[in-house]
Formats: sequence, C-alpha cells, structure tokens
Amino acid sequence: MALVTGGPEFDLDWDDRTNACLLLLREAADRVAKGGAGALPSQAIVDAIFWALATPLPPYPLRAGEVRFQSRFFDSDCAPRPAAHDSCALLRNGSARPRDIEAIRGVVQIIELSTQQWAEGNPEEPDTRSVFRRVMQLLWSSHLARRPPGLDYPHGL
Repeated sequence: MALVTGGPEFDLDWDDRTNACLLLLREAADRVAKGGAGALPSQAIVDAIFWALATPLPPYPLRAGEVRFQSRFFDSDCAPRPAAHDSCALLRNGSARPRDIEAIRGVVQIIELSTQQWAEGNPEEPDTRSVFRRVMQLLWSSHLARRPPGLDYPHGL
C-alpha cells in the first residue's frame, strides 16, 4: 500500500525547497569564506533556511518568467526574512510548538560551527551538502521536515 503524502506537486515542491536550502548554504559558505565570520550572521542563515522551507511558493505550472526562488539569498536588495520561529509556525500550519525552539537552537549550533570553519577561508570545509544533511536530519527528527533526509538529495544540484 502506498503512502500518499500530498498532491501531484508535493515532491517537486519539496525538491525546490531543499535545493534552495543547499544553494543558500553554498552562497553563505562563499560569503563567509571571503569576508570572515562577520560577513554573514549565523542567525540570518538559519532564518533563510527556515524561510525557504516554509514560504508560500507559486504553484506549478509556472507562468513565463515566474520563479520560485531568487538566484541570491543574501544580497542587499533581498527582503528581510522572517525569524525562524515564525517560519516554524508556517511549517506547522499556523502554530509553532515550544519544542521548535530546541530545533532552531540545534540548527543554529550546526550553522555556527560551520561558519567558524568557513571563516578560515575554505567554503568547501565543511562541505555544504553534509551541513545540509545534518540540518535536515535535525528537522526531520523534530517533525519540521516533510521528507526524511537522504544521501541522494537534493536531486537538482
């Protein structure tokens, strides 16, 4: 018996969101490696991850010229992201839970450790895909991710 987890665009939607998370981690790693630890606050990265997973997106099929995510996540012309806790409320369909704060703290720890290493000048250490997997594992165990983390996704990148 198959488990139905959403509509026909469910997997495409989650793939777009996880691909966006990996892209924003790569952008963050590059910025921190070039500009040092102060180039991008860890909390801004965490807020962007939760935002990418929770923000409403235009449905498929996309109209001509329509995009689901911008190509850059931390440029000065980007709108400020909501706090991670606010995005948790969207992930939970309206109300964040007290234990979400623990999940956010866990993601902050992962990102802070990663940015400390990236600040040494190498955006490949730690590898952004491994950082992504640790974040997604934490979110899955906190019931904030729609799909368990796997070694083969995000697929598109």
